Amino acid sequence: MDALSDLIAKANVKAVLIGQLNTVVVAVSGVCVIVLVSCWIAEIAKENSGVTRRYAACFIGVILQAVAGLLTVLAKRWQPNLLLFYAQELFTILAVVIGGIALGMNNVVVNVCANRNTSGKIIACAAHDVETVAYVIVILCLMVNYASSQQRVITFVDKGILDGIKGRSNSAGMQQLP
Repeated sequence: MDALSDLIAKANVKAVLIGQLNTVVVAVSGVCVIVLVSCWIAEIAKENSGVTRRYAACFIGVILQAVAGLLTVLAKRWQPNLLLFYAQELFTILAVVIGGIALGMNNVVVNVCANRNTSGKIIACAAHDVETVAYVIVILCLMVNYASSQQRVITFVDKGILDGIKGRSNSAGMQQLP
């Protein structure tokens, strides 16, 4: 019986730690999004290019990331719900895909800057470099968010199984677990 209590306690601690990790990851990626938006404003202002398709992909990626972050916070605040976990994972995957596409488009500009910009266009090279670093951090945070949400699903299912075992143990007149 003590082994079951230990398993339940470990599952609870694991769930709390994963929830805290998700909160930190959402905060870090939120800061990086502010850096990204600042870079885009600087690039648009310096290059006089207006909002191109690349920025449209970036904006869509940021919106998807914001939805994934909101779902992460809701999954932590509300009662665990598999549908909410799966929605969080779906939006995280979509944000990673769109973010990867936007990062690839930005790397083309970074390569032009690295080759000493022989095109004759005015390019905000430093802003594009900072954007690359920020996007890499955002994508890494999203991947950690996805992996930890997978772990939260596993912990949620394991906890449900352990609670079921505890319930059957109580119905047989055994000692109540915490």
